[in-house]
Amino acid sequence: MIKKEDTYHDTILDLEAKLKKNVDLILKLGQFLQGMLSAVMTAKPLSKSEHDEQEKQNDLLKDQLLEASLKHDVELCVLLNHECVDKILSDELDQVKKKSFEIQEGLQFYQ
Repeated sequence: MIKKEDTYHDTILDLEAKLKKNVDLILKLGQFLQGMLSAVMTAKPLSKSEHDEQEKQNDLLKDQLLEASLKHDVELCVLLNHECVDKILSDELDQVKKKSFEIQEGLQFYQ
């Protein structure tokens, strides 16, 4: 049981580290996009080829941001799910203990 708890806590720590990494990535991408927006607002109009290249870069950034956001959501769901499973197991253990005590009391009654 202790080994499972250690594995569980290691998993939680790993997920928290990954979560922090993804949050940092999302913040950096957001800052980069804000910088791009301010540069666009003050820049001269782009030529057709420059515009096409800019669109490709924007699509790539959007994909990276979406991927990081999805990873964040998945890891958050896994983390929350572990907490939910932990609560369910705790409740089941309490029920088993209660039944065990009832059985022991019943056995003592017959002695």
